[in-house]
Amino acid sequence: MMVGIMGFEGSGKRSLMRWLSGQVPNFKGNEPLEVVFEYPDRRLEVVARATKAQKKTYQKFSFLLPGPTQKIQGQLVQLRNCDAFIAMVKAFGWDPSAEDPTQQLVRIGDEMLLSDLSVVEKRLLSLDTDRKKGKAVNERERSLLLKAKELLDEGRFLREERALQESPELKGYRFFTQRSLLSVFNTDGDIHIDLRGLPIVSDSIYLKLGLELELMELEEDDRREFVSLYGIEPNSKENFLMKVFDLLNLKTFFTFVSNEARAWSVPSHYNCLECAGAIHSDIKRGFIRAEVISFKDLERFSDLQGCKKAGALRLEGKEYMVADGDVITFRFNV
Repeated sequence: MMVGIMGFEGSGKRSLMRWLSGQVPNFKGNEPLEVVFEYPDRRLEVVARATKAQKKTYQKFSFLLPGPTQKIQGQLVQLRNCDAFIAMVKAFGWDPSAEDPTQQLVRIGDEMLLSDLSVVEKRLLSLDTDRKKGKAVNERERSLLLKAKELLDEGRFLREERALQESPELKGYRFFTQRSLLSVFNTDGDIHIDLRGLPIVSDSIYLKLGLELELMELEEDDRREFVSLYGIEPNSKENFLMKVFDLLNLKTFFTFVSNEARAWSVPSHYNCLECAGAIHSDIKRGFIRAEVISFKDLERFSDLQGCKKAGALRLEGKEYMVADGDVITFRFNV
């Protein structure tokens, strides 16, 4: 999974990447920069302890930062294949003559709407041309595109209509307004911004990135004092990554094989067979059954033996809707 970071000059895009990675972003020309992170799911520690696994493999996802000279339109071109987006918004040192945070979001949203509308109009023109020539066209696709054009003309995002967000016929277009966006307000104080009437925003978070970067340079004792003095959330990076993970609409299940406990993140609608395929196509092809323990039961009964004695281990079939946190052993034969 990949999350794209966009925003105007001076909004803090590179500061965010530096805060996350601990390194100054190093671009190659105007090419985008990708950085991979582990999702800090504390439940994996419990699973490893309960299964006596020595190796822990966390789920990874990546951030993509556009080239340093790109305007919003150019940023969108480089971020088109991302699964979700972050919009960095400058909300510090406010200048009355400059754009306020909501105006920045409106401009970004307008660029996303215009980009999608251009794609829709070009495709509709192509379909209508084929119809006039007597060629067969996908009427379902055409109907959905007409509905999409109606929403976009109204300044609405396609994810507001479930049929337009999830339709297989529209999947290949990678419309920006189908995907979720986290608004990150880069601030230097305690503020609240009214986001009502802004369809671009799926969720939001406030970060004091300037202070966070200063905090990175301090020793542990000084860091604790700094956090207390300036009211910085002590687990701000972890909380931010959790927000991003939620943005992707995923769920996590855990496996343990040999000496390794591992977290797997899949789309929230995946059933047991689809989760098996996320690990390996052979497991999906030869699926027999799944042995499942909920995370709550594993935590409650401490280990696998305790879960078995308590009757907390159950057998599930292909159509079982895997729950977030399930600990699964797949039985298969190929």
